[in-house]
Amino acid sequence: MSLGPRGQDLSSLPPSTPKVEVLLESHGAHCFGCGPENPKGLQLRVLDEGMLRVSSTFFVDSLFCGATGLAHGGILATAIDEVLSFLGRLLGLDVVTGQLTLSYCRPVLVNTTVDICARVTRQSGRKLYAEAAIQLSDGSVAVKGSALFIQVILDQEKPE
Repeated sequence: MSLGPRGQDLSSLPPSTPKVEVLLESHGAHCFGCGPENPKGLQLRVLDEGMLRVSSTFFVDSLFCGATGLAHGGILATAIDEVLSFLGRLLGLDVVTGQLTLSYCRPVLVNTTVDICARVTRQSGRKLYAEAAIQLSDGSVAVKGSALFIQVILDQEKPE
């Protein structure tokens, strides 16, 4: 059984259920991954697509160059990790990355746009399991990965 963010059974939804896209609020104005006021950050805008799935589009600026003309693998890992982290919100959880495993399948050129999609695969207690992929404009997968997130209890006010 697949449960939605409010505990509803998602397995009974028909495949033709319309896709819902809602822009999720950033982690903070200066967050490196999604902060709109961080001029050197990735500035990812993450959409809730419904059914415990999120997505983002990422322009791989030349600032994120690794080998000549190619995106740095660490930046691609950061982008996937950032998008994955939004999945906790869909379940009302504050989470941190416990483990991130990636496979780099194809190089990503700088000055191109890629799509990142992620989904919850399971939740067990404080653990949230998920998977994600970065797709190139031709639809091929450049990076795929899986992650384990751990719920944390934040006792203090979140920094801006």
